[in-house]
Amino acid sequence: MKEVFNVDEGNRVRISDIDFEGNRVYSVLRLRLAMKKTKQSGLITHIAKKDIYDPARLQEDLDKLRDLYRASGYKNAVIGDPRIEVDPERRLSITVPIEEGERWKLSQVTIEGNQILSDQLLMRVFT
Repeated sequence: MKEVFNVDEGNRVRISDIDFEGNRVYSVLRLRLAMKKTKQSGLITHIAKKDIYDPARLQEDLDKLRDLYRASGYKNAVIGDPRIEVDPERRLSITVPIEEGERWKLSQVTIEGNQILSDQLLMRVFT
């Protein structure tokens, strides 16, 4: 017995807008620039096909946003699950909720158990 499946993949869905909620530390523009693989529609992004919705690429970019916040001391920053809406013209709008939390700073660095290099030499790495 032979089974045949016809699959209509439809047209690709392009991203018309990427927005953020809850961001105070970084501007919307800075957050969009941090997202390297997921972009809004525009001439260059259309040609480069970076405005096509791909859930895996979006997840990578959300991880980049999390890294951006953590590199600035926001260790508890939460990048929430994006809300995705599709309009009748098959254009996608993405809204990313962000909870920045408090900024953390190092107050003191100590080195313990070091037996090979001097503590002074290792401390230069942390300045």
